[in-house]
Amino acid sequence: MLAFIARRLVVSFFVLLAATFVMYMLVAFAGDPLEELYFDTSPNRDAKIEARTEALNLDTPVLLRYLGWLGGVSGCVIPGAECDWGLTATGQQVSTLIGSAIGQTLQLVIAATVIALVLGVMGGVVTALRQYSSLDYSATFAA
Repeated sequence: MLAFIARRLVVSFFVLLAATFVMYMLVAFAGDPLEELYFDTSPNRDAKIEARTEALNLDTPVLLRYLGWLGGVSGCVIPGAECDWGLTATGQQVSTLIGSAIGQTLQLVIAATVIALVLGVMGGVVTALRQYSSLDYSATFAA
């Protein structure tokens, strides 16, 4: 049983790693974080572009930025290490944004779980009472 749990944890780690890689790449290639600065008409436009490029490490390849981000995030699970989620395109710390959004996220997750449980149990009871009917087959197919 311990071997099964260990295998599942290792597989889960690699799934999490792959998911973070895919999401990081999708966000990195979704848009240009300097786009709004290109249309800026202020005299210090070039300095703003340089500052944002420096803050977000935009002069390094995306894969190296991901590895740097992964190193900062891994500090969140390693005791004694500094936890660094990085910066947004506007220069805000991501960790403060996560802290402010966690309450609403938990509300949504709890509400969705309760609704899914209620609807799932009700649907399961109804289809169990009408076993082998078209309703049963339709609900099984939809699920």
